Amino acid sequence: MNKIILKVLPYLASVLAGFLFYHVGDSRTGNLGGLFLNISGAFFVIPVVYLFYQSVSKFSHNRLNKEIRDYVKRQIDSELLFIIGKIQKILYFPEEANLSVRNTNKLLALKKDKLRDILTEKEHLGFQVLKRWTNNEDFLNQILTSGYTFQALEDEQIIAVILVIKSLRHIESIQRIEGLFSEPRNTTNEYKAVWGKDIDERNIKFPNRYLLLKKEENGEFSKVKDFGDFREYDIQKLTRLFKTNKRHLESYTNALSDLIEKTKHWLDLTGKEFVVDTKMFQMKQE
Repeated sequence: MNKIILKVLPYLASVLAGFLFYHVGDSRTGNLGGLFLNISGAFFVIPVVYLFYQSVSKFSHNRLNKEIRDYVKRQIDSELLFIIGKIQKILYFPEEANLSVRNTNKLLALKKDKLRDILTEKEHLGFQVLKRWTNNEDFLNQILTSGYTFQALEDEQIIAVILVIKSLRHIESIQRIEGLFSEPRNTTNEYKAVWGKDIDERNIKFPNRYLLLKKEENGEFSKVKDFGDFREYDIQKLTRLFKTNKRHLESYTNALSDLIEKTKHWLDLTGKEFVVDTKMFQMKQE
């Protein structure tokens, strides 16, 4: 109630002043009376002009907020889709994993029991399960620390992003567990891991980045299937095949499942769909 009174008071004061000067001007003749009437008119016009200014300013501000909100949403959604893609590649070989709308929805709907079964039964390529999550965490942290993010997002949405970051840190810590995966018995000949700088010497921004190349029919490794960043001591394991150690199966399952759930929570708070910049990211339609 007090806020309403404080907002209305300036307009009311201006109108009352207008009536006062009008009354004084109406009771006078000549130039002095005309002066008071002109002043009265100015006091009547001021609230109208200010109301118009506020309406235009509010419209412009709301439009700016919407653009910022949409921009932040696209940035976060794009990163979350990359994260979903990384989880897909943990569960399936690169040929089976793709970010089609159907596959993305399928992963988001994946129950923990089914996730556990996949981790139990399938072999995993070292390149997929040893990949670090720090770049994803850094990107989301960068968005959160931008001043416009707090202007654009609601409190619950900011909390949802923080929870995703915590899930990423948890998976990163799980992957450092000694013996998370059984000792590899096989190495695939279908893939080759190549240091990014060996492909292009200008690749210095990500010193730990490697590319996964797929063997073509002619025997050449020329098709890039994936990329990622790795710890130095994991480099020799990137083309080996692993199975999740039963001792750590529950912890690993819970960590991946939690990340999926936190991603779904963000979507629930922001329209229940991914919004992406098609110039940066393209989802396959099926």
